Amino acid sequence: MTGSHSSWFPPIDLVTLAGKTVLVVDVPLSTRRPHYIIRQGSEAGAYVRLDSSTRRADPALVAELERNAHGIAFENLPEPRAALTDLDMNTLAELRGRATDTDDLLALGLAVRQGDQIVPTHAGILAACSDPTRFLPSAWVQCGRLRGPHGTDIFDQVEIHGPMPLAADQAVDFLLKHAYKTAVFGEVRRRVYSIPIEPIREVIVNALVHASYAERGTPIRIGFYDDRIQVDSPGLLLPGMTVNTMWQVSRLRNPALTRVFREGGIMEQWGTGIQRVFEQVAQAGLPEPTIEEVVDRVRVTIHVPSHNPADAGEHNESLNRGTKSPSRSIQSLSRVTKSNHQVTRLETRTTIGPRSSPCSTMSR
Repeated sequence: MTGSHSSWFPPIDLVTLAGKTVLVVDVPLSTRRPHYIIRQGSEAGAYVRLDSSTRRADPALVAELERNAHGIAFENLPEPRAALTDLDMNTLAELRGRATDTDDLLALGLAVRQGDQIVPTHAGILAACSDPTRFLPSAWVQCGRLRGPHGTDIFDQVEIHGPMPLAADQAVDFLLKHAYKTAVFGEVRRRVYSIPIEPIREVIVNALVHASYAERGTPIRIGFYDDRIQVDSPGLLLPGMTVNTMWQVSRLRNPALTRVFREGGIMEQWGTGIQRVFEQVAQAGLPEPTIEEVVDRVRVTIHVPSHNPADAGEHNESLNRGTKSPSRSIQSLSRVTKSNHQVTRLETRTTIGPRSSPCSTMSR
């Protein structure tokens, strides 16, 4: 029953399926959500379905359900504690490839008028603030290399703070630091990694643009385990969407932020990424990725060959098959990483040269 004590009867049909009569109840997406048990109240009486279980909706999810019912996105809300000076306009201009002024911020949904002032929106904070966590505690990325059968041995970790569009490359760089790599010689020397870079990058970009930044203290988490790379994005799928319907329908939780990613060439187009990720993983000869809703987040897992240190010899033999020896740059990088556990992005690029940044197309 809803909080308004109103009665609501969904359409019910009897259909024949495989020679049996089946009761079909069509429950359309309600515009009066969240619905809740009246005697428990709106804060404690709202529940959501998660796979085969039902759980109580937490306050953040209840608030999101209310916003969605009224067509209000969290990213469009003003951040009254912030000023336009909190936005790095140079970074934003570099991302967009052109100068960006206040009118552009308003048009992009990165700022909004409040009375006689113009203040950043949450989307503006996410896209261009040098430290979004000052205003949005969940706006950061936690990366870790986790060893052992249960992933409890934290071998390395890094926190990524700053504008969300810049976080994708930084997260990929961290993963590549812990992947096995070598060089294949031919007409053009190319690097070969033990993990599928392009689909992993698309999954990371997807997490960045679709995360629920209204969640407090819940960052995007990227775990590099011995046998998989796991990306956790705060927030469940938008109402009306399921893991199965992600293949047919694309809905954006943060359209203004997504536009910045697209203008920056980080995300090329919308709505085709799920298929591309699965196709690219299959082309790499790896098991099919898994997508699931876990408690209060969406988790995407890409299974990779074993990166258990005990299997390193087997990896090196496989990666180097058909090559004479690793390139000088790879050998140099190996020496650098052995002498200095924390290698900066600039040092890596200086050692092995720049790498291309494939555009991402995944959309949840």
